Amino acid sequence: MIDYLMQQLCNEMKISPPLKPLKPGIYVIPFENITLTITAMPMQGVMLSADLGLFPGHKEEEFFEAMLGANLFCEATKGAVLGLSQDATYMTLTHVVEHRLDYREFRDIVEDFLNTADSWYEEAHATK
Repeated sequence: MIDYLMQQLCNEMKISPPLKPLKPGIYVIPFENITLTITAMPMQGVMLSADLGLFPGHKEEEFFEAMLGANLFCEATKGAVLGLSQDATYMTLTHVVEHRLDYREFRDIVEDFLNTADSWYEEAHATK
């Protein structure tokens, strides 16, 4: 199922040649500021994850508060979860969909996820 969804996404995004899975069920799409990983989940769901770059240490307290608020109400993340890498140096965004998706729903979720990831990347890397 994930292979079909990714083939359709590559066609729509005009990614040529079509992406090949990094491993079965795992696709990686590099963008200018972030790298999107799409992983097949049991029961035909998907997990989207993105590395948003270095955590802005110069405004740590302010940014932790923003991340907590975003995760608490999920409005600023559109259902995804902001987090940090294990060594707390990189910001991450993850969204898990635990049901079977048709292509339109998949595309819309990926689009919302990328917009959210880009927004948080910009927020984290804005100079103040």
